[in-house]
Amino acid sequence: INAEYGETEHLSSMSSSLQRALRLNQIAVCDVFTGSEVSKTPWGRVFGGQILAQSLRAAQHTVDSSLQVHSLHGYFLLAGESGVDLLFTVERVRDGRSFATRVVKCVQRAKTIFIMTASFHRPEVGPLFQRPATDLRRIAQFHHLGNRIPLAPELIGGGVARVPTGGADTASDTEAVLVAEGQWWVLRWCRHKGRLLEGESSVVLAWLSDTSMVSTVKRPHGTRRWGPSVSLDHALHFHSLEFRADQWLLFNTRTSVSCGGRASPGLRCSPSKVCWWRQ
Repeated sequence: INAEYGETEHLSSMSSSLQRALRLNQIAVCDVFTGSEVSKTPWGRVFGGQILAQSLRAAQHTVDSSLQVHSLHGYFLLAGESGVDLLFTVERVRDGRSFATRVVKCVQRAKTIFIMTASFHRPEVGPLFQRPATDLRRIAQFHHLGNRIPLAPELIGGGVARVPTGGADTASDTEAVLVAEGQWWVLRWCRHKGRLLEGESSVVLAWLSDTSMVSTVKRPHGTRRWGPSVSLDHALHFHSLEFRADQWLLFNTRTSVSCGGRASPGLRCSPSKVCWWRQ
């Protein structure tokens, strides 16, 4: 036990600024938590992916450790004010034998700026299915990549640059490698650079999931001048938690429609072991 604690303590001291920001402070042993920004964003507002990730972390603190998040849906109501701490309140809506439901509100200056519903599930045995390799081969061919999607180490070895996953990562805690891009889609490998502690991958993935949404919906519109662009709502479905966000994950992001001042992008995330197959 002491050895495990020592390792955790050592890793915690080496944590990235993103990891530190996603660790919340509980108030008076209540379902109330406070958090702060990772760092100030270039656009002057709190990054929506951070609020989403911190809300998920707050909800996780109120459920049994045997339960795993399987879905969440959040709405951004007001822009997060930079430099002001974030207050998270969690409502325990339901605690069943297999499922638990939580509602999280993020508050600044006595106003709710974000609200999220999250559902947690106790792992069960059931039928398994995953899209076959032939489908992945079709994706690779559609993106003019040959018969398979090249892995991140191959791309890096070929000279492709590693860059932060998004503008909100001013500390370069994450990195992305571009695979291919088009008028309405982008394919890239993403990960957190440093080693993550147990239970942090789902929260970091929530943060990562918002890093390219707005930029992707702008792709079909070329050099058009844009006013402020923000996320309105965000949904995530975790079909499996057998992944690590400090290992390369394939992010397939695309936009499907823009209309009435709104747009609808989508993201499918897969670990590298799913994206490799024998030729």
